[in-house]
Amino acid sequence: MINLLVITTLYPNRNQFRHGIFVENRIKNLVKTERVSALVMAPVPWCPAFVLWLWNMLGLSRWMSVSHYEEYQHIPKEEYRFGIRVLHPRYLVIPKIGMYLTPLFLAISLFLNITRLRRSGESWDMVDSHYFYPDGVAVALVSHWLKSPFTITARGSDINLISDYWLARKMMLWAAEKASMNLCVSGDLNRKMITLGMKPEKVMTVTNGIDESIFVARNEQERAALREQLGLSQYTVAAVGNLIELKGQHLLIEALKSLPDITLLLVGEGEARDSLEAQVSSANLKDRVRFLGNVQQPQLVDIYNAVDLVCLASSREGCANVLLEAIACGTPVLATDVGGNPETINSSELGKLTPDRTADSFIACIKNLQETTFDRDRIRALSKRFWYNSINESLIQVYQSVTSPAQDTANSKSSEAHHPKKWGASQK
Repeated sequence: MINLLVITTLYPNRNQFRHGIFVENRIKNLVKTERVSALVMAPVPWCPAFVLWLWNMLGLSRWMSVSHYEEYQHIPKEEYRFGIRVLHPRYLVIPKIGMYLTPLFLAISLFLNITRLRRSGESWDMVDSHYFYPDGVAVALVSHWLKSPFTITARGSDINLISDYWLARKMMLWAAEKASMNLCVSGDLNRKMITLGMKPEKVMTVTNGIDESIFVARNEQERAALREQLGLSQYTVAAVGNLIELKGQHLLIEALKSLPDITLLLVGEGEARDSLEAQVSSANLKDRVRFLGNVQQPQLVDIYNAVDLVCLASSREGCANVLLEAIACGTPVLATDVGGNPETINSSELGKLTPDRTADSFIACIKNLQETTFDRDRIRALSKRFWYNSINESLIQVYQSVTSPAQDTANSKSSEAHHPKKWGASQK
């Protein structure tokens, strides 16, 4: 049994059930193997009330909204999710100007709470941290007190976006050097991490996984019933994800002007909802675009099965869970040719990649896919490489390679054991 202390700010909670759900899915499926146990520390931001008051009084909310910090106050400090204990300690944030201070504030919170855990008798074999900045950097800062090896998993925007900032990039490279292994969720991220300066022998790809017992493909009769329940009569496209510019829902709405026989379902919430609703209204598309908000997994599975196509119009991605979920349900997919998307859609049997991230490109691709017949059972079968039975095995072997050298060092002082070669960048 490998005992993990999971540290990440990307983890669902009672009030935010979709936040970082890909991390929770990985952990809960590892625990199901009964070869891994986990205690999760998922810190949440805390901003002093007087700072929020002053921010609003000075009218700075027009520059940057701070309302989400008020929502964090209602997150419980401890909860159990799927039988796993999840702690939500607070760490200080300063709106807008605190980017480079956040790793330090997060590290202070981690140190205090790790100290409490040790005093209460908790122990672990290693730390499994997710997201390089600020999470991975903060874990590296307190690694001396952790007294255990740790890994950092890159998730996407930490490498694709945050690494563009010089100081943040330097901190991430320092943290990567201290980590026992640096994981990532796509070969694209793997290559970028090495290009940034991370050692190839300390970078390994393990994609996101999919729980095949939850995301299942329905038969034709069941699909027909679901379509009737949802009131779908036309060819239907679903876009699942946060309603933000990054996800590109505005491009799909624009494309719909030239696709008169198509219904678009938008699943998710986000800061762009008002502007997207205005776009729909001005284009007279209210009868063909439906905003479904955030939905629980059972309803999401029904949507995947009911629609004809799932579309992801992102400008960047790590390993998109939406695509994994859709193909596990047997639904063809259309996505931008960015990040790890080509590694997921690696066959025309699964769907298509758009050559350009434009409304015109989506129009042409959707028209082409409308005329294509897909074997949904075949799509489901091709999703097996992402099922958790194989993903779990890869992760457990990584954890064993990380913890065994630490044990060997304690017993034999062997320095060679700290650099296992078999988990290098060649495994993509």
